[in-house]
Amino acid sequence: GKAVLEAENKNGIFRITSRVQSAPVVSAFYKVEDFAESIVTNGLPFKLRLKLQEGSHTSDKETVFDMGNRKITFINYLKGKKKEHDIRNDSVWDILYGFYFLRTLKLDAGKTAYVDIFDSNKFFRAEVNILRKEMLQISGLGEVSTLVIKPELKSEGLFKKTGDIFIWLTDDDRKIPVRVETKIPVGNVVAELKRIEIID
Repeated sequence: GKAVLEAENKNGIFRITSRVQSAPVVSAFYKVEDFAESIVTNGLPFKLRLKLQEGSHTSDKETVFDMGNRKITFINYLKGKKKEHDIRNDSVWDILYGFYFLRTLKLDAGKTAYVDIFDSNKFFRAEVNILRKEMLQISGLGEVSTLVIKPELKSEGLFKKTGDIFIWLTDDDRKIPVRVETKIPVGNVVAELKRIEIID
């Protein structure tokens, strides 16, 4: 299939979009069509929208952050439900931007990092184990030094939680994701970076 991850920073508004679509041969028996959009304004979370289809599993949810009033509103459109939560932590991120925030932290092999997340109607502290350094051969980039990390997800997130997920980040200041491995009900999914485009 195909996955596209875009990040745009314009006038203090940081927008991240993720699109994942299975190839036609896979879609015949397990269709994946996922869309996620995270918006951060002036360094604070503002909104997350998730529309997911993975096999028979579908989801359409929105999380609105009101950091000024320390409130979060969670909406499940398919179930017609809305719930408001108080923010008690100093900082909290949505599941998509939380990954970008993680990349700003100092990550050392053998250590553990933590990110406070609100996702799927609940708060949790995501534990991210930095497993090891590894040299990886990436198409178009050659041999790259990477850090292999394993997030312990406690919510549905961008993929329905069915198994472990491993992420390879470049071992430099940019920490570019170059490979992801995860499990789905019909087997393993491996996503590898094919092209990167940076627009000033």
